[in-house]
Amino acid sequence: MAFSAQMPIIIIACSFLTAAFFLLGVLKMTLGRRASVAERLKRIASDSPEAYSTPVREEKKKSPGLRGWFKQASRVFSSFSYARSLEKEMIRADLPLRGEEFLFLLVCTALFLPLLVWFLTSNIGLTVVLGLAGLTLPFLWLRQAKRKRIERFNEQMGSGLSILTNSLRAGYSFLQAVELVSQESPSPLADEFGLLMREIKLGVTTEEALYHLGERVPSPDLELLITAVVIQRQLGGNLAEIIDNISHTIRERIRIKGEVKTLTAQGRISGIIIGLLPIAIIAMIFVINPQYMSLLFTHPWGRFMIAYGVVSEFIGIMIVRKVVNVEV
Repeated sequence: MAFSAQMPIIIIACSFLTAAFFLLGVLKMTLGRRASVAERLKRIASDSPEAYSTPVREEKKKSPGLRGWFKQASRVFSSFSYARSLEKEMIRADLPLRGEEFLFLLVCTALFLPLLVWFLTSNIGLTVVLGLAGLTLPFLWLRQAKRKRIERFNEQMGSGLSILTNSLRAGYSFLQAVELVSQESPSPLADEFGLLMREIKLGVTTEEALYHLGERVPSPDLELLITAVVIQRQLGGNLAEIIDNISHTIRERIRIKGEVKTLTAQGRISGIIIGLLPIAIIAMIFVINPQYMSLLFTHPWGRFMIAYGVVSEFIGIMIVRKVVNVEV
């Protein structure tokens, strides 16, 4: 009897420790991996193989710890073809994760945590909501990170192309100009051009390395640059003048995007207010008179109305986003 009375306390303690170790692993992975990756890439980009081979071997000799356990557990998904396609998305988003590691985190958030909540509360509704949230939020996080990185890359393209053009006019070769851009530009432009130079130094042809750059950064501005450089290398021409025209086009596109964003600001704010207004009204009425709103959650027709309202809200938000997002 005493053991049965202590079971809820034991379950709560185990759940707390599981959540704590999970959050600790995620923090250690996202914060510690970035510095180590930057340091290793810096060693690999050097001309001497001994500059990075010895520290990497020493790193492998260290105790794996929590990070090593996480990598071992995620190897279950390493044979999945979807993991390889996810790894490309990780590179585009500049997230320090492999494809199988992202799948392992997805299983933890979409399966293990909802099952734990259901075991503790036996609330099937809350379990389903947590499962759907755990299934969609990691993909939304990945998409948002990729979008922000591509936006930063596009914003830096204008200044990077100016450095490239001035270097070519000063007598630099194309590869020397690219290396100068990788040294003088901020991240992520410097990271991608530095990786481009590393591939060329390792024996990859310039055209193939440029195509790899286009795969890592799906940007129409970058595709325009890559196409122009490849055609110039095959047919000849004044590369500095071509890149200068591309730089002017990119700057004008950025200016027009800023004007469109300013003109559609009222519509975007209106969409946000209209989307949040029903939620705010429901929360306010629920605080003032809970019995009045409880009928929506207890009666079958009330639940149907809530579901219909959520679907309508989602459709309205998507329509407003479609109207205010003007492609330039």
